[in-house]
Amino acid sequence: MNILYKHCKDFDYLYENGKNFLNRVHSPNNISRNEVRVIWLLVNLEDNSIFSTFGNLVEYDLNKNIFFNFSSAALRKLIEILNKKKILSQASIEQILENEPIKVLEYLFFKNRIVYKSGAFPQYFYRDSKLIQRLLINLSLNDNFPKVFDFDKLLNNIDFNDKLMGKEMNKFVQKFAKDKNIKSNYYIDG
Repeated sequence: MNILYKHCKDFDYLYENGKNFLNRVHSPNNISRNEVRVIWLLVNLEDNSIFSTFGNLVEYDLNKNIFFNFSSAALRKLIEILNKKKILSQASIEQILENEPIKVLEYLFFKNRIVYKSGAFPQYFYRDSKLIQRLLINLSLNDNFPKVFDFDKLLNNIDFNDKLMGKEMNKFVQKFAKDKNIKSNYYIDG
């Protein structure tokens, strides 16, 4: 992977050509270059074959120095991958979190391990993936909204007319968006 990176820094090229190498790496601790670590995470999310079980992740806590510093291209790839999981985004939050890679992603959000190279995450991050919205909503309901994210951007980019945002959205509206005047059981799981 280092040879690929040395000769080309184009994210899409690295992603497509690095898949074959990175699906064999079991832990991000073994990857020193951030761009490669991010691609490793994306490959595992796309393939639904996350590096280890959630229990192992919590046990080792991914080494406190390991972060996934996303570029704009990597962030768009994350959204693309998550949007392909359309059926999953319609499930209950409990069913969503039964998916090991998604559970790991939520954990990385919670631990502030996913950051954006340019500082503040762009608006499209909050707007373009219902699954990201659902994970951040779930974290906020548990009073665990990650510091690296902007709650107001999340709130301003949720489609409150989308009835299939999940049952937890009813609690979210009552807690954070009472001004939306939405019935208490409006939202349902898909």
